[in-house]
Amino acid sequence: FLISSSLAGILAQRLVRVLCSNCKLKSPINDYERVALALPENTQAFVFKSVGCPKGHGTGYSGRTVVSELLLVNDEIRALIISKADSATIKKAAVRAGMRTLRQDALDKVMEGITSVDEIVRAINAEEVS
Repeated sequence: FLISSSLAGILAQRLVRVLCSNCKLKSPINDYERVALALPENTQAFVFKSVGCPKGHGTGYSGRTVVSELLLVNDEIRALIISKADSATIKKAAVRAGMRTLRQDALDKVMEGITSVDEIVRAINAEEVS
């Protein structure tokens, strides 16, 4: 009860490397990337991949950015915490209330060409990605 009454929100975050703007390459999504991002089988999309150049010290990346989710505690979430609901139930309620998940934020960053699928898979464990 004390936690639920004083908790305003919970932030989960992961740092991911940013693709080097000098050498990243746009390519059609392959089966591995489609599965890693949990996209439908017939999805036609493009993603960017790291190549490597002197600017990024041969890594294909330059800098970092955050992938995050923010769970704001509303009355429904507070009631679930008090009733000792499991984390999956609380997450479903938070998503219904508008929470963007780590996976959704990661997918957006991949599709915008900010980071790569490989980097998202590395930074977020497979359970959260799929």
